[in-house]
Amino acid sequence: MIKIGETPTHEAFEDYYENQQVRFYKDKKTGEIVINGDDCARVLGYADAEAMLSSDEALDIVNEQAKVTGVFPFKTLLN
Repeated sequence: MIKIGETPTHEAFEDYYENQQVRFYKDKKTGEIVINGDDCARVLGYADAEAMLSSDEALDIVNEQAKVTGVFPFKTLLN
């Protein structure tokens, strides 16, 4: 994983999974790390985050995680 840039609030990193770019963002203040939704979706075979989250399969996973953890699994979506 390499650092590719930063803003006043985040550091941006990238890595590759099966030759597909995956970007991550680290909040400088909290240390929280989030993944680029479109990159994640493409790695999983969807056109983009909207297509992934519109699929029944993804919605079932999201709902199951919310039931198990009591928390909606997406705090932030960054593109």
